[in-house]
Amino acid sequence: MSELVRRWRIVGPLAVLLAILAVPSPAADARSASAPAADPAIHDAVRERLQREGRARVLVTLRLPAGAHLPEGGLAPAVRAAQRADIRLAQQSILGRLKPHSHKILRRYATIPMMALEVGPQALAELAAAPGIVASVVVDPILRPTLLDSVPLVGADQAAASGYDGSGMVVAVIDSGVDSSHPFLAGKVIAEACFSSTEPGISKSVCPNGAEEQIGPGAGQPCTLDECFHGTHVAGIVAGAGDAFGFPMTGVAPAASLVAIQVFSRIEDFTACGGLPPCLGAFGSDLIAGLEHAYSLRESYALAAVNLSLGGDRFTAPCDSEPYKPAIDNLRSAGIASVVASGNAGYTDALASPACVSSAVSVGATSIDDSVAYFSNAAPFLSLLAPGDPILSSLPGGSFFYLSGTSMAAPHVAGAWAVLKQAVPDGSVDQLLAALRDTGRPISDPRTFPPLVTPRIQVFEALSSLVPIEAPVPIVTALSPARAIAGTGAFTLTVQGSRFTRNSVVRWNGGDRPTTFVSATRLEAAIAAADVAAVGTAQVTVFTPPPGGGTSAAIAFPVTPPPVLTVSATTVTTSASVTVTLTNGLGGETDWLALAATGASDGSYLQWTYVGAGVASRTWTVTMPATPGTYEFRLFLANGFTRAATSPTVTVEPPPAPVPSITSLTPNRAFAGSAGFTLSVDGTGFVTSSVVRWNGSDRPTTFVAATRLHAAISAADVASVGTAQVTVFTPAPGGGASNAVPFSIAAPPALSVSATSVPASSSVTVTLTNGLGGANDWLALAATGAPSTSYLQWTYVGGGVTTRTWTVTMPATAGSYEFRLFLANSYTRAATSPPVTVQAGANPAPLIGALTPNRALAGSGAFTLTVDGTGFVASSIVRWNGGDRPTAFVSGTRLTATIAAADVATVGTAQVSVFTPAPGGGTSAALPFTIATAPTLTVSATSVPPSTGVTVTLTNGAGGSTDWLALAPAGAPNSSYLQYTYVGAGVTTRTWTVTMPATPGAYEFRLFLANSYTRAATSPVVTVESSGINPVPVMGALTPNRVFAGSAGFTLTVDGSGFAPGSVVRWNGSDRPTTFVAGTRLLAAIPAADVAVAGTVQVTVFTPAPGGGTSAPAAFTISPPPALGVSATSVGPSASVTVTLTNGPGGATDWLALATVGAPSTNYLQWTYVGAGVTARTWTVTMPATAGTYEFRLFLANGYTRAATSPPVTVGASAP
Repeated sequence: MSELVRRWRIVGPLAVLLAILAVPSPAADARSASAPAADPAIHDAVRERLQREGRARVLVTLRLPAGAHLPEGGLAPAVRAAQRADIRLAQQSILGRLKPHSHKILRRYATIPMMALEVGPQALAELAAAPGIVASVVVDPILRPTLLDSVPLVGADQAAASGYDGSGMVVAVIDSGVDSSHPFLAGKVIAEACFSSTEPGISKSVCPNGAEEQIGPGAGQPCTLDECFHGTHVAGIVAGAGDAFGFPMTGVAPAASLVAIQVFSRIEDFTACGGLPPCLGAFGSDLIAGLEHAYSLRESYALAAVNLSLGGDRFTAPCDSEPYKPAIDNLRSAGIASVVASGNAGYTDALASPACVSSAVSVGATSIDDSVAYFSNAAPFLSLLAPGDPILSSLPGGSFFYLSGTSMAAPHVAGAWAVLKQAVPDGSVDQLLAALRDTGRPISDPRTFPPLVTPRIQVFEALSSLVPIEAPVPIVTALSPARAIAGTGAFTLTVQGSRFTRNSVVRWNGGDRPTTFVSATRLEAAIAAADVAAVGTAQVTVFTPPPGGGTSAAIAFPVTPPPVLTVSATTVTTSASVTVTLTNGLGGETDWLALAATGASDGSYLQWTYVGAGVASRTWTVTMPATPGTYEFRLFLANGFTRAATSPTVTVEPPPAPVPSITSLTPNRAFAGSAGFTLSVDGTGFVTSSVVRWNGSDRPTTFVAATRLHAAISAADVASVGTAQVTVFTPAPGGGASNAVPFSIAAPPALSVSATSVPASSSVTVTLTNGLGGANDWLALAATGAPSTSYLQWTYVGGGVTTRTWTVTMPATAGSYEFRLFLANSYTRAATSPPVTVQAGANPAPLIGALTPNRALAGSGAFTLTVDGTGFVASSIVRWNGGDRPTAFVSGTRLTATIAAADVATVGTAQVSVFTPAPGGGTSAALPFTIATAPTLTVSATSVPPSTGVTVTLTNGAGGSTDWLALAPAGAPNSSYLQYTYVGAGVTTRTWTVTMPATPGAYEFRLFLANSYTRAATSPVVTVESSGINPVPVMGALTPNRVFAGSAGFTLTVDGSGFAPGSVVRWNGSDRPTTFVAGTRLLAAIPAADVAVAGTVQVTVFTPAPGGGTSAPAAFTISPPPALGVSATSVGPSASVTVTLTNGPGGATDWLALATVGAPSTNYLQWTYVGAGVTARTWTVTMPATAGTYEFRLFLANGYTRAATSPPVTVGASAP
């Protein structure tokens, strides 16, 4: 089964029924059934549901006049009838009280004091107000649905063989419906019913007729949701009979009949499904209806048990407060067991509901290895265990599938109940449960400490404890192992079959052997070494003593000679072929041969092959490894690593080494006197022992590959000019000396020069001797000491050229230089010439071309002068009127000089020259630098009306072609201006007439130089005066345009046009404090005294002269304040109260609300709009059922601005 929900809350499924079911979080809420609730009548979850959704689906438990409900099975007919009459009376009484309130009757039960209802707030209050009738109100929960080897495992096949197969018995499967047309269930379903609920937005009935209840043929068919296979699978485990995939298979009670009761609904709520709907779920009220219906069939059918493979929640102790208990008690009192799955949450201290009900038979699951399934719930009060992982059974549509869960374990017990009930028709639930527990196989739960032990059912043993039966004749189907090798020693023989009992004994050639009973399908026997000491065949049987019993047919157990592996050779060279021969093989289908390194683990091998089914002798030829070493062949059994034989060792030796051959040397030459180096020898036939020889002597050698060796050649080997012979020697076996390759030791190359000291830009010839003749060798001229990668000129030597000359023009820059020889387009230097010194020459005469700037204004301050020309050197100096100035050398064509403020303090002309000292050098011709009078700007007027013309006059202008004049607001940054014009190239005096701005303010003219923002002059300020005529103000709108009399002071916003800074708002002709915002808006401070009395005020705006005047007035309304009166200030719960509004503002979105006194304005219980234009109205409401103090409130314009509050209305508590 899968987990339902946390108690009384609809949540999603916590289990998956395919394969192994999921395990929910260990953080799930653990509760004991005995934990006290906060409210003994109304569960908290009911109130939560009602507050969240407005209505709640509930289970109501009623009190009976005679006291606690008694299970019906043990009652006399008259007492039973009286109890049912009391149930009807209690139901009618509470329904009578609910009649005035919104509610819906979902289920009425005849035999238990309970009803399922849908209620609103008033109906719930009525239930709470009837403690003499109502015992509790809880949420109607949604529950979720939580074989070939299993029937023999529990011994049901033996019971059937003894004539007990559930004949005449009936099991009710309360689940998702049963496919009665399935061949495995043909003729099994004898009665059907459906209880399924339609709850708008939550669920939909899946009864075939679409109603919420259907009884009769076809009513119990499975629904169409994906999970609706559940009931058919459960039913097959209980009583199926037929073939699955061509194999005969039965349920636990193959002759029993079934009642299919479908209690699930199509759940369409995301929260209830725990994911995307729809899903399958059962309301608790529908489950109780199914249990009561099953109880009603007890006199029509021999009902043995009811199976419930569903449930939820977590209970660490019996949960007898659960609403299912009265229905389960009724069934138990009639001798009918309620068999319930324990749940799949993996709890080791808790069960799900209703398995936790003390009168139910709770069932956990075991796995295929007969251990407790990891997902199964368990607790000290768990009743039984049964197989539940995995179980093959029927699915709708005629198919079969393996499923796992306690859902599969419970029907094993329900079927067992039918078998036992057939044997003991009058047996009570207590008697049959005791039989199953006393005879069950104890299973320890390793998840607990100390381990929790629970019996796993053994049907045949339980049956034997209830009635005298004869044991069946045992059947042996297989032995494991199926054979042994003579002399292998003692071992445990596993005997598989069926119909084994605790008294069954394994016999070896007719002699009893120590036997352990594992299950009805498995025995284990201790076989001594003496039993397999000699080659032969033993006959294995199983004997079960009387009553009944007998000896099974024998199965032969061969004791074979030990297998032997021989090899065609024990010593071979690498990669040679060797044949291994197997004799006395065991013929196992998955026995296999392997080649492995001697001493390697059995799990390590190089090659392998299967021997072949039934093959006892065969050969296998393999290519041995290329790596020398010792190897062996091994025989392993049954696809495992159990080694049955090992061949003699095969030694793989290396082959003879080849004769080495040299093809090239790198390098193949060196200069006499060079340092030691690494010689790379390329060729073929090299091995790790090969050695490079230099003139017949070994040199330290490194093996790189079969085609390359490295040898260390010392400096002594290349100290003298000559030719060395290089060979490679490989020692025996094989090997030998290679061909010799010459290595040249040449005289070193040399570079000489035609002169070692020359003037700048003179020619020098370098001569190369003993060159190497490389096609890419090259000569370079470089500064002495410069890195090899830095050079001034270069040329190739020429392919095959060993002697050559190269004439170059030396640099003009004095310094030390040298020639260098580099090899093979690289920076490997092979020779360096003597240094060549280039001497310094005479300095050139300087010549000035231009000055920047070439003029400055007297008193303008220090600046940097740029001097452009030719013949400048690092020692050149700029002179100002013959005096040296600080000079920076930029290049041979540019100098910069620092000119002090004193040099341009006075109007005049300075002479600028450049001086270069000896040798050579001299003084350049001078260029004039003008120091001009500072420019000035004058204006034709310093104060003018707006848009008047003003003329600015420039004198002593600089005459620059891009000097410009600008008009700007006084104080504005240089980059901000209103108008501009260029002065003109060479123009030093000019006028510029402009129209001044229309906006009053202070303005000025500015002179800027050379298209920049360098300001050279500023005019006097020109003031543009105001026109002096104010406009007549015009009123547009007032905000607000009304208030209630007695309101606090406020700010009045006046919108219009023609407002000026001197404008004043007047209230009935009197000035009020006014703030000028813009020509279209004023703000006025209105005190509380101005709105103290209801009436109408005239608002105007006054602007003083010149111009100005008073605007037309706008009306401002002061209304009487709204008021709220109530028809009563003290009432009972749910009584009606009328509130009356007077003097309402009449806003279209004004609204009334009922709220708790002291609650924030945003918190209210009921509300209504007043109505557009409505100033007086009434509103009648039903006050809350909860005692407290309440009030009505008036809010304005769809907001939370409260305009009025009624007197408080007190709701008193209801009378007990």
